Amino acid sequence: MDLKSQVGKQVTIKGKISNVPWQHIIGSFQGYGLQEYFDLEDKSQIVIYLKAAIPERGMISVTGKLVEVKGGSKRPGAAKSEPFSEYHVTVDSWKPVDA
Repeated sequence: MDLKSQVGKQVTIKGKISNVPWQHIIGSFQGYGLQEYFDLEDKSQIVIYLKAAIPERGMISVTGKLVEVKGGSKRPGAAKSEPFSEYHVTVDSWKPVDA
């Protein structure tokens, strides 16, 4: 999926709430007071923003708006002024995924 072309659109992704958070830029979105690190099926990780905690720790599907979060790179050796962005999801609904 070309994430940049999906910014502002509703998306559905599958994965699990992570036990091992990676370094990410963290945004702030009104009405979404919680964040979780989310491991995608392709082994990458994003941040999801929630209105309420998700108790399920197995495979789930989340649906919400794809947002772009911008900040300085945290990578060693990267110029701090170098623009960096990540794509996250503000989640409006979720459901367990049958194995």
